[in-house]
Amino acid sequence: MNRVPIEMTNWELHKPSFEVFLKSLWDDFVEFLRSKSWREWHWGLRLAVAILIPTAIVCIYIFRYLWEPYVFFVPRIYAGAIVLALALTVGGWFGVGALVGWLFPSSKTLVRYLRPAGAVLGLVLLLFGAGYAEPLHTFFSQYWRFQTLNTVEPKVDPLTDHERIWSLDGIQTFVRRQMRDTETPTKAHLVREGSEYYWTMGIEPTTWLLQYWDPVEEVVRIHADITSFELGRGRNARFATGETLKFSRNIYTCVQRRFWFWNAFSHEVTRTTMYLKNDAGKMVQVVPIIRRAGWAFPRPEFGGVMVIDETPERSWLGERLETLKRVFWGCGTWIGPDQIASHPYLVGQNLVPFEVTRYMAASLRFRNGFLAPTWLRREGDIRIADMPDDQNEQPFTLFFHIRNDEGKVVASKLFQYVALEPYDSAHQGHVAEFLHPADSIGPSYVFQFFGERESLTGVTAVPGWVRSSRRNYDWSTNLPNEHRPYIKDIPDSEGSVKTRRMWLTAVVTIDKKKYDNKDPKGFITGSPDIVITDARKNKSVWVNSDNPKDWPEQLRKELGPLWTEKP
Repeated sequence: MNRVPIEMTNWELHKPSFEVFLKSLWDDFVEFLRSKSWREWHWGLRLAVAILIPTAIVCIYIFRYLWEPYVFFVPRIYAGAIVLALALTVGGWFGVGALVGWLFPSSKTLVRYLRPAGAVLGLVLLLFGAGYAEPLHTFFSQYWRFQTLNTVEPKVDPLTDHERIWSLDGIQTFVRRQMRDTETPTKAHLVREGSEYYWTMGIEPTTWLLQYWDPVEEVVRIHADITSFELGRGRNARFATGETLKFSRNIYTCVQRRFWFWNAFSHEVTRTTMYLKNDAGKMVQVVPIIRRAGWAFPRPEFGGVMVIDETPERSWLGERLETLKRVFWGCGTWIGPDQIASHPYLVGQNLVPFEVTRYMAASLRFRNGFLAPTWLRREGDIRIADMPDDQNEQPFTLFFHIRNDEGKVVASKLFQYVALEPYDSAHQGHVAEFLHPADSIGPSYVFQFFGERESLTGVTAVPGWVRSSRRNYDWSTNLPNEHRPYIKDIPDSEGSVKTRRMWLTAVVTIDKKKYDNKDPKGFITGSPDIVITDARKNKSVWVNSDNPKDWPEQLRKELGPLWTEKP
């Protein structure tokens, strides 16, 4: 059988052509179908092959969310390590060959046999250093992340506002205790609705069968700046997808299917689902996306969000068609980072994945140079000041007024806040803090203190000062939880106004007799008490949690004499 056109010249016949290669494969397949061996197969076997091949292709496409991350995304992340492995292997092959050839120039056989040994040696060295591969990759990746940061370092401190009373752990536990056995809330997220801020959670079924069939029909909204409230219940939304729902109804697999193959190289779906209202006042699901930027050592960046609208009730046939759409097409509308500003309901929202902000904050360890954070120097090396008793790790989503060097407010919205302390955990000074706009619009802000402004008490030392302020308090059942910045312009006893840097702590009561995997330390019960600790004077004040507007005056009465004292 002639596999190539007759008109091809001899040179064209033998040239390396992809077109010729594909045509050869097709001709081989056609020849096999026409051959006697294929016709002698049992008709049932031929039918099975004809059915199985298309079915396998369809299954590979439908379940691409399972294999795409490993085929595309993981090699993309560790491209630098893969190149290094190839370099070590090839270097071992040629390096050992060159060395043996130089030592024994007359023995070509020895060179031929020892070259593979050199390649194996390169792989052994790679495996020996595999334990350092992840830290090495992170080191270079964070360095490039630091080089690409868009930061501003104002000389004037920011101001906090819209202080939320409940900690994330507290609000999560409170809502979960109000649920029936067959339902559970999703993780709470702080969202903006106009000029007010709410905790929002979707209510999802816990029963295995219901997770295949039932939609999400309730979204809980709790005002963030109140201590006591009545949890209203009722069907106020309808989403076919959810965090714990199964198969096509799982929101993360559905969003993953929405990506095309080329997007899978650089984009990752986060395990975060937020519920907020769009410009039309309708509730939507928002899933943040992470994008890996760079080639050799990719760094995580904000990749936009996937927005999913409510699903209206349909007929039986309509529901089946909607299922097929989710299976083959996925769900959601992708809004990129550069498009956020054109959607008013997304402006000022908490959209950036926390992993991205933590990575940016951790990259500040390179502010004194490339080799500064290495174990030989540790010059200016820092760590994120996470608290072991807090399930809510930094960054914290907080409202800030950012001021320029003249004291004028230039930005007022939600920021993701990260407190940084020295690398050595035995030191608890407040080194710096990193504020990244939660909607990704605008620059990040860095405030440095240690050795540059003044000595401030770090956040990890705050629990000790809170406990020492009330030594007779029952600290066996009460826990200082989620320490956040509280920064206000407050006068001292003589009326001199100055920006006061303080830490706000929610003291929660723990019922240790009731615990599960989500609350291993016990259930949080009751509304929290609020304690504010001055970061300069190390003095803690218990304020009235029901009236946040009265806190500055309470602090002035308690701390005014200390603030008046001259150093």
